[in-house]
Amino acid sequence: MADYQHILLEIEDGVAVITMNRPEVLNAMNRKLCDELHETVLRLAGDDDVGCIVITGAGEKAFSAGGDIHEQRSDDARYGREEVDRMNAARGPWNYEISACA
Repeated sequence: MADYQHILLEIEDGVAVITMNRPEVLNAMNRKLCDELHETVLRLAGDDDVGCIVITGAGEKAFSAGGDIHEQRSDDARYGREEVDRMNAARGPWNYEISACA
């Protein structure tokens, strides 16, 4: 099993539960969390022993606050517009691939 920084993964009786694990920031989705989530969903989708994938968020306050605005503001200050646009465009396929996962 992979070593994750921002998600937890449990698999039992054909059900995989992925928990976004950044409760201190309401599970705001930074690049690392998005990459881990995408990679894990794709891997589980190809696993014949997994029949269901559940995505949830750690903590009591929120499933996810959405995009990590602190990371976004930092990127805006650090990179030029073209680089930020390129990084954002790279995220596009994972949104679809997660939502279209059988």
